[in-house]
Amino acid sequence: MPRPKAQPGQTYGKRKEQVESQQAIPIPKRPPGGAGGFGRPTERPREPITAGRPTGPGAGPESLMMPTAPTDGRELEYSKSLVEFLPMLEVRAAEPDASGTFRLFVRKVRQMAALASPPNQTV
Repeated sequence: MPRPKAQPGQTYGKRKEQVESQQAIPIPKRPPGGAGGFGRPTERPREPITAGRPTGPGAGPESLMMPTAPTDGRELEYSKSLVEFLPMLEVRAAEPDASGTFRLFVRKVRQMAALASPPNQTV
């Protein structure tokens, strides 16, 4: 765990308060969803290294859930209306207590937003 750091030049008592608050809720070594070091142990020991490839053991490319074009006008309209909420949804999905279903929903919204946006515009 990293040592707590306090901003210099604070008013009396604020430094101690800031250090104590960091000790109460420790800062994680690696942010949630961060990649971590390249040489770290695998997080999926039972998944073959060829998972996602068209050949070899493991699920094929269909498991990667690549975005597909909207099939229906309603789906495209729905995704356009959700784009304005995407930053808020992504923050919530990054929280440790977010469910896998919610994270999947946010991923789908992001994919649909990317497909619905013009080619030179980033979402």
